[in-house]
Amino acid sequence: NTGVLVKKGLLSGHVHSSGDSNSGGNTVRASMELVLREPGVGSMIVGTINPAHLRSNVENARLALNPR
Repeated sequence: NTGVLVKKGLLSGHVHSSGDSNSGGNTVRASMELVLREPGVGSMIVGTINPAHLRSNVENARLALNPR
């Protein structure tokens, strides 16, 4: 099995948490949904030096992969 590894799925930090109506105003989650729900994608590289952003990114990825 081969999967695509996506780098820069959040546009190097230029995607931020505001404005997308499909994900409750959260453009980070909307971007993660777009990338992680693509059938061929296996992983997404997301970096940060801010612990709060890391927690937020983990939660957004969890929600993108397991919608309620």
